[in-house]
Amino acid sequence: MEGLIKDIVDADKIARNRVNDKIHERDNVHSQLLAKRDEIVTRYREVSKKQIEERRSQLEQQLQEAAVVEEARYQNTLEQLEKQVEKNKNEWVSVLTAQCLKRGDHS
Repeated sequence: MEGLIKDIVDADKIARNRVNDKIHERDNVHSQLLAKRDEIVTRYREVSKKQIEERRSQLEQQLQEAAVVEEARYQNTLEQLEKQVEKNKNEWVSVLTAQCLKRGDHS
């Protein structure tokens, strides 16, 4: 009988040790999963940040290029207007003066 009780106690001890080992294994796996999740999140954030920076850089470059084009167009239009004014200013002054003098005659 004493041998049977000893065998039961030994079997219980072995079973408890197995259960404890599985609990530790489960906790270890859980810790590993959390660490892996943190690693994946960090990597995702780094990749996302890099992609955002690259896209922002592309957009800034496009904006600068568009600004150069618009500035050139503005300067071209301004130059054309200045030439038009220079070419026609005497005629316009004459026409305006004549119109003013005509109106002045009617009063």
